[in-house]
Amino acid sequence: MGCPIIPVAGLADNYYIEKEVNYRNLRSLKLGGNCKDAEVLIVLSHVKGHNTAGFGGAIKNIALGCYTRDTRSSIHRCNQLPKYWFPEKCSGNIEEIMKKLIEVCPYKAIRVKNGTLHVVFDLGNQ
Repeated sequence: MGCPIIPVAGLADNYYIEKEVNYRNLRSLKLGGNCKDAEVLIVLSHVKGHNTAGFGGAIKNIALGCYTRDTRSSIHRCNQLPKYWFPEKCSGNIEEIMKKLIEVCPYKAIRVKNGTLHVVFDLGNQ
């Protein structure tokens, strides 16, 4: 096609426009400067199912692909932050309760991390 292929935030991933959002673990969004500057985007995509965002493809590639590497990582980790388990509301041995919850999950998606239960949404990447 004769067009350049360049990283969205430059070769060092440091050309971006930052906007503060303070949502869960996402303090700011860093939009790649080359994406902001582009007059035209050509997106070559594959179609894939995505466990937390519906169907992927061109929309997902633009929605996430226009941001820096650390912003994309933070966006993907947003679903890991909600508190799902409240041990202070449990009666009995907390370790035994945690063990039972882990055992009954048919998908093996409940794990202990830093002494508390953690739900793993993207089991394909574990």
